[in-house]
Amino acid sequence: MRVAFVTEGRLIDKRTLELSEPTDLQIGEKVKLIIEPEQSVRKTRVFGCAKDWIEISPDFNEPLEEMKEYME
Repeated sequence: MRVAFVTEGRLIDKRTLELSEPTDLQIGEKVKLIIEPEQSVRKTRVFGCAKDWIEISPDFNEPLEEMKEYME
């Protein structure tokens, strides 16, 4: 009977793979293993890629009118 398991794991050393969940396999049972390295979903950031998307007004650091009474 052919059974397929899809699970995650981590490589402990060159000969040992630790699975994240148990299987019904018996010790010594022959298996076929297909390993696909986990793909990184985070893209590398490019410095300056958002240039000209955000504009800060010249009076950005000036006190707000609404906060004057709290600053006295």
